[in-house]
Amino acid sequence: MGEFLSGKSIAVTGAGRGIGRAIAVELGQLGARVVLVSRSRTDLEETGRTIGPSASVMPADVRSREELHRVFEQTTAAVGPGSSAGSPST
Repeated sequence: MGEFLSGKSIAVTGAGRGIGRAIAVELGQLGARVVLVSRSRTDLEETGRTIGPSASVMPADVRSREELHRVFEQTTAAVGPGSSAGSPST
C-alpha cells in the first residue's frame, strides 16, 4: 500500500477486534506507527503481529479517565517531542 502515512504515529482504540482492528491494520499498511489500545492484551498482540514492528501494544480501558490519561502520556512519550497530538480534555 505504500508509505502514505510514513513518519506519522496514530493511536487506535478498540484495536483488538472488529472495526478498530481493521483500521489499525490499514493504517499500518499505509506506513503509520500504530499504538494499539484495547482492554485485551491478547487481542492487541494478535493485531500487532499482523501489523508488524511498527505497532505498539497498550492495554487500557479508556472508559477510565486515569487510563485515558495514561494512554495519552505513554503515547506522547513514544511519539517524542514535536508531536501535534492534543491532550484529552479533563
